Amino acid sequence: MSSETTKNWLTNTLKAAFNRTLDFKDTTQHPDEPVYQLMQPCGLTHGLSLGRNQDDKIYNQANSYFLEAMICIYRSVTTGEVSESDCILKIHDFLKGLYPDLNSSIGHWFGTGRDYMTVTEVILSKRTSKLLSKTKTEPWPFFYNHAQLFLDVFLFRMYCFADNGSHLLGYLREQKDRISFTMLNVIAAAAGANKEVLTEVRSLSKLFAEYNFLSQNRKKTAIQVLEKDSKLESIFPHDTDSWALKKLYLELAIITVWSNGSIDELENNFINRLAHLLKLKHNDKELSFIAVESFFLERSPGTLPLMSVNRKDIEHCFINRLRVLLSAYDREIIRCILKDSHMATNLKRAAISNMSSEVKLALSKRLIFVIERLPIFRNINLPANALTYEAIVIALPKSVVKAVVAST
Repeated sequence: MSSETTKNWLTNTLKAAFNRTLDFKDTTQHPDEPVYQLMQPCGLTHGLSLGRNQDDKIYNQANSYFLEAMICIYRSVTTGEVSESDCILKIHDFLKGLYPDLNSSIGHWFGTGRDYMTVTEVILSKRTSKLLSKTKTEPWPFFYNHAQLFLDVFLFRMYCFADNGSHLLGYLREQKDRISFTMLNVIAAAAGANKEVLTEVRSLSKLFAEYNFLSQNRKKTAIQVLEKDSKLESIFPHDTDSWALKKLYLELAIITVWSNGSIDELENNFINRLAHLLKLKHNDKELSFIAVESFFLERSPGTLPLMSVNRKDIEHCFINRLRVLLSAYDREIIRCILKDSHMATNLKRAAISNMSSEVKLALSKRLIFVIERLPIFRNINLPANALTYEAIVIALPKSVVKAVVAST
């Protein structure tokens, strides 16, 4: 990134994140849901974009989203007064401790007019650029690297909660190594779910050859994993990981099976087995499908040149999944629509006569607003550009339209 594109980005993101209202939805069931709620909507769970010639935009977005997520996590778990300087110092110490190589070339800056803000900005930029610079032509390292940023935020939450003892960073490095290895195993197992190992996945071996993401022992095993039939039961011998990590594993697997443009019976069975093994509920599984499909549908046609994505198939599956999930909330949707007399009137008119494209667009936006505020969708954003009025009408339970049309 050039100095012009990075100038003041840390300060601006810091102020924006501290001014942001932290509105994490109900997290009583899964305390680490804030990590997912922060990372999934901004795109760092699955990847910001697979389009080419957008390097500066990708780096800028990744830096800002990555930093903002860590700031929000710090604010959410810190008791008492929270200061911007303490927050940046915490992020600096975490990244410096977890990735000593990122700081080695700038350690001498202290005492020569450089402060923690400047040094942290450089460390953050190095972290994201190191992850993204080698992924311009390989889709799997791209997804895997963005998931590494998700993992950083997850580990930072643990860092904020724990006492900064001498063994903490060592423990976090061990966890990062274990989780990264599990992520690779999940991708490899999903790639072989239909007994046809994807050649694209083997490009990950190049990634491990170039970067030290894993310890040397696991690094050797990682390349071998790509060449064998990975068994789910051996990947997850114990149910120890948190909800957010389980969702990450599941969604990496879903991305993998969708990568050839369709999901066959063997691949669908694999995802069901994986969700069951992770002890994720049916709705968790369906929402992970919707999250991944939303990511693909948010991309403009032609911006996924590295994936064999069949947009029509994904849209069809997405609408069907959405319709099933919405069927449990028909009464709440009806109540919300009828509370907005303007929306109710337009929906009633649209059901019996042709409406202008402008009215349909406005109506679809209002309906998306209603749907996204249902408790089941508290963790994800729906793809507004794919949810046209016609698509939403298909997804809405028939009882909703009938009730609105019948209302006086």
